[in-house]
Amino acid sequence: MGTISSNLSLIEIENLSLSIFDSNTKETKELLDDFSLKIAPNMRVGITGPSGCGKTTLLRSIIKNKPPEVSKYGKFKRRDDLKIGYMPQSEGLLPWYSLRKNLCHFCSHEEVRAGFDGRATQVINALDLNDCIDNFPCELSGGERQRGLLACAILIRPTIFLADESLTEVDLEKKLRMLSFWSEEIERENASLLLISHDVETLIYMCDKIMVLRGTPAHVENIFTLSGHHPRVWDQLFSNEPEEVREKLHTLLISDRKTSL
Repeated sequence: MGTISSNLSLIEIENLSLSIFDSNTKETKELLDDFSLKIAPNMRVGITGPSGCGKTTLLRSIIKNKPPEVSKYGKFKRRDDLKIGYMPQSEGLLPWYSLRKNLCHFCSHEEVRAGFDGRATQVINALDLNDCIDNFPCELSGGERQRGLLACAILIRPTIFLADESLTEVDLEKKLRMLSFWSEEIERENASLLLISHDVETLIYMCDKIMVLRGTPAHVENIFTLSGHHPRVWDQLFSNEPEEVREKLHTLLISDRKTSL
């Protein structure tokens, strides 16, 4: 396994061919081919592409700091001291704890504990979790679970957020407010973001770089960049640059959906 050339890199992956072993077919399934990614501090990267092409497996590999054993890779490295705020699609809260106790469990790190009460209250209020804070995960809606996962991730005060289809089950009005608050938190903490999403508007609002995966195995076919400061103003997302990226992303994603039908 290679070493990172710059001590400023949080994650550095070069020429990764990501595969998993399918226990049903007893065959190796190739997911990603010749994939490279470098994330520096304060960088926001989005990845989109067809379902099943390895995006979630990639996030899990970063968390473990190692791809699946059957994968071939040239360089795969992340900083060992990364504090990761991981947001899976919906599952992730401990079922035997209420949402309040989940927040305490995931955010009981020493540096958070001293100011936990005030900080937690602010995040709970901002994410509209007061009415369900004492409910167990099985009693929460999909949107409430996703907002709870976001609260856990924010309270950890991570170096980087790894987010997998976050807030997809939150209704539109709340989602806009949640994304705005989340973006402010990323900026306040000088954190980075790696966001997996099929939602074009979320990608454009949250990310500065968007990678589009296509093919089988999937490869990076397009990379789009967006300028502008965060948190972004929603009205500015319809200027020339984001409109051009939006149109191209919609065209690519619609093409992928037609191919999969």
